[in-house]
Amino acid sequence: MKRCSSCKNFLPETAFKKIKATLSKTCNQCLDYRNHKNCEIRKSKKISQDNDYIFNNDDVELAEIHINQLSQFVEEFVANEENKEFELNILFDINEEMNSITQIAKKLREIIGDSDGYKWNFWKVNYSTCLPDQKGTIYYHCSQSAVLNKFKNSNRKRITRFECNGQFIIHINMINSKAYIKVKHLLYHECPAISTEILKEIIAKINQNYHLDSLQLRSYLSTHFDLQDITPKQIYYWWSVSIQSKYQKHKDPICSAIILFQEQFQDCELLMSINNDTLTAIIFSTPNLQNLKNIKEIHINATYKTTKVKNEVQISEESNILNIVESDNENDLAIEEIERKIEKHE
Repeated sequence: MKRCSSCKNFLPETAFKKIKATLSKTCNQCLDYRNHKNCEIRKSKKISQDNDYIFNNDDVELAEIHINQLSQFVEEFVANEENKEFELNILFDINEEMNSITQIAKKLREIIGDSDGYKWNFWKVNYSTCLPDQKGTIYYHCSQSAVLNKFKNSNRKRITRFECNGQFIIHINMINSKAYIKVKHLLYHECPAISTEILKEIIAKINQNYHLDSLQLRSYLSTHFDLQDITPKQIYYWWSVSIQSKYQKHKDPICSAIILFQEQFQDCELLMSINNDTLTAIIFSTPNLQNLKNIKEIHINATYKTTKVKNEVQISEESNILNIVESDNENDLAIEEIERKIEKHE
């Protein structure tokens, strides 16, 4: 007989659960009761949180305006420095650009930020337990609030922070196309200095060294310029613009590839091109490869997203033909036509 540490009863060993070859101190009946009780507690906490954060904004009697009028309201509100806090019900229209809680919250944050001049950082989100796709509450902090004063050690320039208690709350109800917003800013401090400009000399260097990847490019630029206020994203953006300007010849990627081959590889002959809903294929000869001396192998990096979109790259060594096709069982006839075209060229 073994004594249960919970109910204090002496029970046979079969009434206890064996954990790692050792009998537990609590009997099975007490464990089941405890698990059931904890489950009920967790459920009640979840409901209480849902009630706290996901309230019904129909019950809040506030001024109500359309989302298109919000920008003007905020600009007039912050014009008076004595105004520190406001609450509003916002009506919005559900369309392709705004058909989810995330999209509507993003739009509201953009409007508030553009109107009051501050940047609002995401803090947390609470979705309704019963209707997670229909109701949700999103919380933001002012990017310069002292509550965000936790950061990792770095030599980056730090943003100036204030005891402004800036908080922005959005509750969205997709059912009635209405959002409740609450903005609190106890101190109107100077707005964050956000500079998106980059020196023309840096852009020129990026254009001259586009063959480097973005990380190599940053290392190279750091030896010529002070990059303290230049972010890696800015360098990557101008690098991608430079690459695009040199290689993108048309908005359609297939047309762009064909034009590029015709301009830069005049020895190549375009044999066939197909571009429809089910098949994408470009076939061209590469006779210039025969002019390369002392080259035993040629590696072609064509794996970027090719697996996900079912693309294949096929090379005919005898005739130096490169064939890029989209693999699909429904395109067997088209692929046979491609193979006949290659055989004819050979």
